[in-house]
Amino acid sequence: MSQVHCSRQPPRLAVFAHAALVIAAGLAAAPAALAQSGMAAAPGRVLPAPRAAAQPKSAEATLAEVETALACACYEGSELVIDPKRSLRREDCPCAYADKIRADLQASLSGLDDQRRADRRLVAFAVEEEFLPKRPDYERLLRYDARAYTLFLEGIHCGCGCSSGAMSNCQLDCSTSALYKRRGRIWLALGLGAGDLLDQYVTEFNASHGPADQHERAWFQVERQRRRGWGIPAAVLALVVVVLFFAVRSWTRRSGGPGDGNSSPDGRPSDGGSPTQVAELSNEERLRLDDALDDIEVE
Repeated sequence: MSQVHCSRQPPRLAVFAHAALVIAAGLAAAPAALAQSGMAAAPGRVLPAPRAAAQPKSAEATLAEVETALACACYEGSELVIDPKRSLRREDCPCAYADKIRADLQASLSGLDDQRRADRRLVAFAVEEEFLPKRPDYERLLRYDARAYTLFLEGIHCGCGCSSGAMSNCQLDCSTSALYKRRGRIWLALGLGAGDLLDQYVTEFNASHGPADQHERAWFQVERQRRRGWGIPAAVLALVVVVLFFAVRSWTRRSGGPGDGNSSPDGRPSDGGSPTQVAELSNEERLRLDDALDDIEVE
């Protein structure tokens, strides 16, 4: 009988424990799966939404602004010397190599008309797609606020489901991270802010996903996700504790545990009942379990 007793009763506890662990694993894995599946692909190129009509800007004025955002670069013998303290403006950087850079920059911006030049985001895209690819050295010319750049990378989610969450710690082979690290330097150098970058990131992400996967900008911010993320592990832990508590309590009562007045000294039921009989949870226990689960759902 003792063998039957041990072989029939533990599976009931195992069922409760297994169910609790399955639920816990599912809830704990959900955020990671969402991040992995929802942000794995690099957002596609999407033009930003038009802003309020601004005064048209001439090609000369736009060129002057971008030259100011770039560092002076000149050759001294065979060595290229980049001086971020000086801009690429002709009065600051009067050398032959700087003349070549200015000519490449002017050609890269020539596709924008006066109205489009008034939107710095479109100018930034022209720099990113037309100017920087001309020579590897050109990306080193960007003059941007390093602190603002670091704060941007630490405040936005990496696009590849990184465990750290922040783009600053994203793996090197993440195409989204590479794209926005480069774009961040360009936009900040041209006077755009981290908020502009985040808006563009959200626009491109939502444009590449279906209606069910659309998100507002707060969803991409690391700090907001950290504040909300702690609730999932807490709910999982509470659920596991509640389920296991009632499972163990029910099992020990029904199995005739020590001190319950229904067992003999050798552990067998004193009333002659079958040790393999398992009773259901009482109504009171069910209500208490339901209340506990409701509390978890509310959290």
